[in-house]
Amino acid sequence: MARILIVDDSEMFAEFTRAVLASDHEVDVVHNGRQAATLALRNPYDLIITDIFMPVADGYETIRSMRRDLPKVPVIAMSGSEAGTPDFLAIAAKLGATRTIRKPFAASELTRLVAATLAGSATPNAA
Repeated sequence: MARILIVDDSEMFAEFTRAVLASDHEVDVVHNGRQAATLALRNPYDLIITDIFMPVADGYETIRSMRRDLPKVPVIAMSGSEAGTPDFLAIAAKLGATRTIRKPFAASELTRLVAATLAGSATPNAA
């Protein structure tokens, strides 16, 4: 059982993600990157899953702070995007996200990605 921190300003999406993972893992949820940085420094997490676009401190800031303060903790970045917009997940990967996943995603897609990330396997990003 891994300890996972979910960072997402959408309460509905954060709850969906928590519900998918809670049967196999201990899951905490916060709603911005500042809360994530504070909590992650006080608690040992095995994985952090962060949305990109959030108020207060966005996912990019969250990824940067995790890479600086907790470089061994894997980070999965998640975001929805529309055709014609920049590839926000590619930017997240360049900043240090271990893996990425595009919203919306199926519960099975998330559980496979989380398992692969925790196992340290070299499976490709889900995005």
